[in-house]
Amino acid sequence: MDETIKCLTIKQPWASFIMIGMKDKEIRSQRTHIRGLIAIHTSKTPDVDMMKTYGLNSEAFVNGHIIGIAELYDCMQLPWQKEEGQWSWMMRPICTFQKQIPYSGNLGMWDLNLEVIKEELNLRQNINKLIIRQQKSQNKDGAAVLAHL
Repeated sequence: MDETIKCLTIKQPWASFIMIGMKDKEIRSQRTHIRGLIAIHTSKTPDVDMMKTYGLNSEAFVNGHIIGIAELYDCMQLPWQKEEGQWSWMMRPICTFQKQIPYSGNLGMWDLNLEVIKEELNLRQNINKLIIRQQKSQNKDGAAVLAHL
C-alpha cells in the first residue's frame, strides 16, 4: 500500500500567506478532525477579486502546485462564525518547498501519495542533517531541529 499525506487545496494568495506565516486560519464550511502535517496545494484558479482589491500581481503566485507542508493543529468555531456555519482550521507553516511541484489536485482535503513530494522531503531532511551537524560543532548540546522534514 502506498503511503499518503493529507493535502489541502487552497486558492492563491491564501495558500502562500499560510506558508509564510501571514495567515493562520483557513475558513471552511465544515469542521475537520484531521490534525498533524498536511501538504498545501494551490488551486488552479486564484482568488482574483482579492488580488484586485489589494493590488496583488497574480503572476507572482503559482497555481496548481504543491508548495509546502503545514501543521493543521486545531479546528474551532469562533463566535462570529456560528451564524454563518464557518470553521477556522488553525495552521502554521512547517516548510516551504524549494521546488514547487506542479500537480492537478482536488477540491478540499484529499490524499496525496508521498512519492510525489519525496524528492523535496529528502532535500529538506538532508538540509536539516547539515544544520544539526553545524549546531553540534558550534554548541556541544545542539538544538533540536525538525529532523523528519
